[in-house]
Amino acid sequence: MTMRRIMISLVAAAALGTTGCVRGANPARMPFAQQPVGAQVTLQARSARYVGELLEVRNDGLVLMEPKGRILFAPFSVVRRLTANKLGDAFGLTAGMPNADRIARLRSISHFPQGMTPDIQKRLLALMAQPEITVVR
Repeated sequence: MTMRRIMISLVAAAALGTTGCVRGANPARMPFAQQPVGAQVTLQARSARYVGELLEVRNDGLVLMEPKGRILFAPFSVVRRLTANKLGDAFGLTAGMPNADRIARLRSISHFPQGMTPDIQKRLLALMAQPEITVVR
């Protein structure tokens, strides 16, 4: 192969490598990526169905805020299914403990991907006039 053909092949490969195809919704265009909000999710627990903003993903469960402001904690042990509106299965959950990759993916679409500090949690609960986070059973 001539030097010219090698260079053309390298340039073509580089150009193809930088153009990717995105299948489904682009998370960068979702409201939670543009504003300080978490993804809107639907959580089916053992006891009931909840809809709200995904505030935080902890190692043992999910923190949500319902539309009327009630803050909930759902341990993974009670989660039957979680769907993130307009994001598809890549950001969902089914029953059981999710692996570390799934937890990291969910954290990336939450309001507090780094987690809530105790001070932030205290202020948020005070703002919502809620003495403590309600645990979903």
